[in-house]
Amino acid sequence: MGVGYISVPHAEHSCTMMGETHRPPHSDTQSLSGTTTMINTRLRSHTNNTRKRRVESTLRGVESTLTRVWDTLYQPKPIMPNMDRQAPGRSREPTAPMTPSMRDADAVATQTEALIREGDLEKACAILDPLAFGHTKFPILDRVGMRLGQTGLGNATLLEALDRMISRGSVGYYVIVGSALARRLGSNMATCLEKTAEYIVIGENWAKCDSIAERVWGEALVCDFPRAYKYLARMGDHDNRWIRRAVGVAVHYFAKRRPTAMAELRKLLVLLAPMLSEREYDAIKGIGWGFKTIGKYQPRLLTRFLENHVKRAHPTKLMLKKATTYLPAHTKQRLIGLRAKNS
Repeated sequence: MGVGYISVPHAEHSCTMMGETHRPPHSDTQSLSGTTTMINTRLRSHTNNTRKRRVESTLRGVESTLTRVWDTLYQPKPIMPNMDRQAPGRSREPTAPMTPSMRDADAVATQTEALIREGDLEKACAILDPLAFGHTKFPILDRVGMRLGQTGLGNATLLEALDRMISRGSVGYYVIVGSALARRLGSNMATCLEKTAEYIVIGENWAKCDSIAERVWGEALVCDFPRAYKYLARMGDHDNRWIRRAVGVAVHYFAKRRPTAMAELRKLLVLLAPMLSEREYDAIKGIGWGFKTIGKYQPRLLTRFLENHVKRAHPTKLMLKKATTYLPAHTKQRLIGLRAKNS
C-alpha cells in the first residue's frame, strides 16, 4: 500500500457558510499548517527509508546469487590433490586443486615408474588413484599409460604392475593399462593380446571391455594385421560374451583408422560372418558396432555382404539395426525384408 500525504487549507483560504464568509483564526491555521508539514516530512522520510532498505536487500540477494554462479562455473573441481603448484620462494598457501595437464600426467608416470622399480606397487597405485577414479579425460590417462609402456621396465615387472592396477576395478585403469600394453605390441604382441583377453574376462563390463579392446586388439590390427587377425579368429567363438564383443570393438577401431583398406575390411567381414547370428545382447552391441563402422566408410561393401549372409545367419533385429545404421533407408528396408522372409 502506498503512503499518502495530508493536505489542509492554506491560512489565507476562506470558507463560506450560510452566506457568510468566515476566516479561520490566524494562530490556529498557522499551527495546523506546521503540524501538517511535519507529518508530511516524516512520511516522506519513512517512505524513502523503506525503499532504500528494499533496494539494499535486493542488491544483497543479487550479489549472493552471482557469487554462487561464479563459484559453480569457474572454481576448478578437486581432481588431483597432489598437483597443487607453488611459486618458488613463497610461503605455502591453500590453493584450489587444478585439472591435470599432460605435464602433470608425465610427472605422475615418472613417479609411478620409480615406485614400480622399487617394488612398491601399492604406493604406485595410490599415486594413480586420483586420476583413475576421478573424472579424468581419457587423453590424460592414455598419456600415463603410454609413458609407462615406453619405459625401460622389464615385461615381467610391468605386467605385475598392470595386474595390480586392473585389480583396482576402475575403468580409468583399463584405459591406462590398455595404452601401456599397446606400446609393447611391437616387442611382445602375443603376451599383450592374451593379457587383454584375461583383463576383459575379469572386468565383465562393457566400458572396461571396449576401453582395452580398442587400445590393444584394435591397435594390433593396425600395427600387424596378419598376426592380430589370426588371434582374433580364434576369439570369435569364445565362451565368454565379452570376448566376442571385444572382437567387434577391435574391428570398429581398425575400420575407423584404416577406412580405405579394402582388402583388410573384406577379411574382417569374413571374420565377423559367423558372429552375425549372435544372440547375447552385450556381444551383439560390440559386433554390430564393427559392422556399423565398416558400413559408415564402405556402405556398398557392407550391403553386398549382408545381402549374401542375412538369409543364412538369421540375425536379431538389434544386430541388423546396428549393422545398417549408416546404410540408405531403402537398403535397410530391403535387408529387413530378407530377414523377415527367412525368420
